[in-house]
Amino acid sequence: MEKERKQRRSIFNLFDLVLIVIAVALGVILFLNARQDEDPAAGTVGLTGDRVNVRFTVEIQEAEEVVTDILKEGEPLVDREKKYNLGTVESVEVGPAFRAVTDYETQTYRLTEVPGLYRALVTVTTEGVADERSITVDGGYVVRVGKTVYGKVPGGAFSGTIVAIERVEK
Repeated sequence: MEKERKQRRSIFNLFDLVLIVIAVALGVILFLNARQDEDPAAGTVGLTGDRVNVRFTVEIQEAEEVVTDILKEGEPLVDREKKYNLGTVESVEVGPAFRAVTDYETQTYRLTEVPGLYRALVTVTTEGVADERSITVDGGYVVRVGKTVYGKVPGGAFSGTIVAIERVEK
């Protein structure tokens, strides 16, 4: 009788099938979300759109003096992760770095200068392709305000955030 019961018993029951379907659906949803988060220019061979000259500004928040010394006008700027050509450094403005510090007596925040660290604004010019949603520079890098740039120039590397983008007449 036990042999008959074992023969009639199926490998999967209804609960197992429901779990498998939920796992597959979750995997498909995660895969589709991951594909949407990728750069829109990733994998595109022929970019179509208007060719424009672009000037964008990268802010380096708390840089050491060594970093500000390696940034020179006319130097080529390259993305250090994927080796995209980002353009040419047009200008570099260096000033003191500030931090927000809590003043516990007045319960407010105030900016105080950080000794030994600097804030740099690096202006970069390049040519790119503009469409209705983004600007893609020649190397394939998508330029957006708020995007972190991991840049490399001859002599060193830095990271900063794009704070401004403007189109420049040719």
